[in-house]
Amino acid sequence: KNSLGLDFANSNGVKEIGVYFSNEGGNTLAYVTNWSSGGKATELAMTVNMDFYNNLDKDDVNGNSGNVGSGYLDRTIFHEMTHAVMASNITNFNDLYDCITEGAAEVVHGIDDDRTGDILTFASSGSAINSNLDKSTGAADDVKHYAGGYVMYRYMAANSGFAPADSVKQFMNSLASSSGNIDDRIDAAVAAATKGRFSSFDSMKAAMAADRGRYGSGDAETKKFLLDCCNINLDN
Repeated sequence: KNSLGLDFANSNGVKEIGVYFSNEGGNTLAYVTNWSSGGKATELAMTVNMDFYNNLDKDDVNGNSGNVGSGYLDRTIFHEMTHAVMASNITNFNDLYDCITEGAAEVVHGIDDDRTGDILTFASSGSAINSNLDKSTGAADDVKHYAGGYVMYRYMAANSGFAPADSVKQFMNSLASSSGNIDDRIDAAVAAATKGRFSSFDSMKAAMAADRGRYGSGDAETKKFLLDCCNINLDN
């Protein structure tokens, strides 16, 4: 609730989640399954793939997996719980753009250290932002949706007129309190989160791309843009 302004206790959907630890195979660290009726979640389950977390460092409070690529168990759980809480509160959660769902989960636990390369690729130029930040659903991409969604939320917060965390809460509360066409709801949420500075997802995307265009090429210039316009310090 401190991160999103949402929780299970006050949701308009399901208020419980089943948690399962199993050996799943494949390359997915964890995932949330949600069942819904009329666009509202009726059941939630989170599955953690123990193929990646079977060698946890018992002396590490963050759950260091000891496996390259799977990182820390606490981050994975934070990420998936973000999806679960959003699904519990937001009608037609599955229709949200991937950059919104994955970006929100990345904002909650932070990814500056883990996805530095993807962030730099996403924001390498104004045209890259225009190309990468899209409205697709159901096929999340590391650069476009995880890193791109993260940068989007940070840019929105930096230009919101709110404290950073409050911008995300305004965005989520707008989505949770609305219904109807998903594009209109997202546009309204962007406006709510930025005090009307941006009237829509597309206008925020255009402004972000234009801001990036004021900087030169190369990683050093990308880092300047990220620091100046998104409050993201990749050298910290």
